[in-house]
Amino acid sequence: MHNVSFLPSGQFNAATSLATEELHLFDHVLNQILFSFDQQHNIEFFCDFTQCQLVTMESKLPLSQWLLHLHSDDRENIYHLLTTFHTRTLSHETTRFCFRWQNAQGGHTWYHGKVKSRYYQQQLWLVGSFEPIQSAMLPSPSLPSLKHVQNTDTPYAELNLYPYSQVTIDLNQALNSHELHVIHLHFNQLDEHIRAQELTRSDEYYALFSKALSTVFKLELKLYLLREGDIVILLPDLVNQSVLDTLLERLHFEFKHALPDKDRVQKNLFSVGVYPHCQGTHSPEHVLQKAANACYYNSQVTSLVTYYQDKSAALVERYCYVKHSLKQAIAHKDLYVKFQPIFCSQSESVCSFETLVRWRSDQHGEIYPDEFIGEAERQGLISPLGEFVFQQACRFLQSYRQRHSKVTRVNVNVSVLQLLNSQLPTQFYQLCQQHHLTPSDFVLEITESVSLDHYPAAIEQLGYLATLGFQLSLDDFGAGLSSINSFFDLPFHQLKVDKEFAEKALNNSMSSSYLHSLINLCHQHQVQVVVEGIENAKMKLFYQKLGANYLQGYWFSKPLSMASASGYDL
Repeated sequence: MHNVSFLPSGQFNAATSLATEELHLFDHVLNQILFSFDQQHNIEFFCDFTQCQLVTMESKLPLSQWLLHLHSDDRENIYHLLTTFHTRTLSHETTRFCFRWQNAQGGHTWYHGKVKSRYYQQQLWLVGSFEPIQSAMLPSPSLPSLKHVQNTDTPYAELNLYPYSQVTIDLNQALNSHELHVIHLHFNQLDEHIRAQELTRSDEYYALFSKALSTVFKLELKLYLLREGDIVILLPDLVNQSVLDTLLERLHFEFKHALPDKDRVQKNLFSVGVYPHCQGTHSPEHVLQKAANACYYNSQVTSLVTYYQDKSAALVERYCYVKHSLKQAIAHKDLYVKFQPIFCSQSESVCSFETLVRWRSDQHGEIYPDEFIGEAERQGLISPLGEFVFQQACRFLQSYRQRHSKVTRVNVNVSVLQLLNSQLPTQFYQLCQQHHLTPSDFVLEITESVSLDHYPAAIEQLGYLATLGFQLSLDDFGAGLSSINSFFDLPFHQLKVDKEFAEKALNNSMSSSYLHSLINLCHQHQVQVVVEGIENAKMKLFYQKLGANYLQGYWFSKPLSMASASGYDL
């Protein structure tokens, strides 16, 4: 591998011509990023990197390494697109895609492109190109700001679709005369749905939506295009919230059934944020931003719509605070780690501690990991966050062993997306050495926010970590992503049963029988079983009899500060 050299204009043109002739790329290649992808999952670039906003990178590298530079929401889709394309037998088949790339300023730039399959030298290759969408900058880690959207004249006037510049004018006029519901609607996975429905352009998608909107609301409503995939609707305040809920559910139903292949729609087609009962007391910019914030909060929950009012408004503001402030909180070390003891099932003595990261905010109080771990993954911050937690784990274990003679481990949560960082094993190993510890002192709990099966590079990392001596545990088994079919093919030493699954098994004979068989199967493979969420004596006795190796939960101990845990001995 070698670093890309910035080619003078003449040399770049020659290189591009050669790549175009040899790989039969695409018609318009100047100022685009050209690439090829082989069956060994290596991606190679042919471009002048001075023509784009990408950071300097190697010209040929494994796909897993390149994916680290993408927005975390886009990695799985791009990985699936490229790796499954090789299974197609039609040479010269072409598809389109888009993704977000982290730029030098810490934000994300949208890119769109196309890729073609081609047989070359008796191998199936993918060749393609992509280029930036200049009008779609996302100022990560904050929410998309309305000032970054396109303000040019709309190309969709025939669809009653207008640009953002028009919505501020219309909203300002409307607020001075009557109340409104301001609706921000985001089409989820727009490009994927357009491809799945075999539509050729986004305006066809918008046309189907516009027709469904007219059918449901019985009004001629304008649609304002903020950016590709985001629209605003100004609805006269003629209905209450309950009726609006019903209308939006009906809209989703009508839109879904208007699509050519409605059976392929599995999730909500769109997320909705509403600023209800707007009057002229706030500026149009304020109202639009709050509706947008409610929409982006709604994309993280299961309900179809979120209203920016009362308790929901507080939840939206908390969510926005996390998005805006997480990067700074990690950099300034505003996060801290608690340690919850894990006990031997039979002796009921402490044998390990699990690290549980927290975030203390003066404005919002204690923020729990389920509120910000997913956001750290989406913003590409999971690696620095994980390194911080592991460093705190090393500090704690070093302190604990200075005060106690017994052998104790520390369990540290590691995201599947962390495993895509090729430097992670080296970072963890070096931190062990710096604190005079060994890898065997740690159990790395793999948390599946995305399935391991989708990331072969992550599975390879597991093998390397096991070789270094780290103990490996699969966390939250029973929560939905994990499969026992592939578990024993991976180098795991431990399995942690999800607390909700553990509680369900107390009163469900089928779940209880399944867990009993699972524990026996784990013991046959020399895999230890930890049961989380032990809340009472009944649960403790149940899982002691069932054969679990270790137990964890508030019945034994709540999470402790580093100082309290360092003195804990039982």
